[in-house]
Amino acid sequence: MNWKETLKVDRQSKALDKKILMLYNQNMSEKDILKDTGVNELYINESEVFCFIDEWTKKSLFGIKTNRLASRLAKNNDFVKSVTKKGHDLKITTQNGEIEVSKLSKVFPILKKINGNEIETSKRDRKCESSITVAMLLKSDCKVVTGYNCGFSDKTKYVHSWVEFELQCKEYVVDYTLNALVNKEGFYDLNKVEVLSVIPYSQLKEDAEMIKKMNIVVQTREYLLDRDGMFKKLGIENENGAEL
Repeated sequence: MNWKETLKVDRQSKALDKKILMLYNQNMSEKDILKDTGVNELYINESEVFCFIDEWTKKSLFGIKTNRLASRLAKNNDFVKSVTKKGHDLKITTQNGEIEVSKLSKVFPILKKINGNEIETSKRDRKCESSITVAMLLKSDCKVVTGYNCGFSDKTKYVHSWVEFELQCKEYVVDYTLNALVNKEGFYDLNKVEVLSVIPYSQLKEDAEMIKKMNIVVQTREYLLDRDGMFKKLGIENENGAEL
């Protein structure tokens, strides 16, 4: 798919999700929502878990309010079996397994340097392209992954980018827009991930140096989704003189 087509998918998904949410808030049954919208599966429960994590990782959410949200989530969401909170760590046990979350800004305080500590506020929303900056700051054997994350159904999906790395034989996801460090298995299940592209840290570093040296302007989304195609279109060659 052409990278620009992903913008169209985002817009279509947003319109369908808006309709699904409206019907859900009208207390329409799941069966009727499926019939009315033409989707096959609803991910309302997963979305509620995602929203809870999003609220929990904000600086403004403390103590009793967090406990109330966690209690309400475990009580009202059939998908969730239990919610355990300890300090800056969270474990959500669902029907599909465990989602282990740590507040990213506490694990990697260096990330607070991005845009004046916006990572602990709503200002971080829709800034997944900051994953490139995150990877460069972490300076580890990581990779930036771009793919589709689900909306309220199997037919609604949105382009998103995040960072992945492995530590002690366990894989983790660093999601800047969520201010969260999440076990990869839990993240992928919660968001019904469909991977579109992967760029390793070594390549990011090399590309950043080349882009700066050549003083060229690139579309970040295009780079994340179609790096090779973008460079080929620009006619940029690698060190061996072969066109990328």
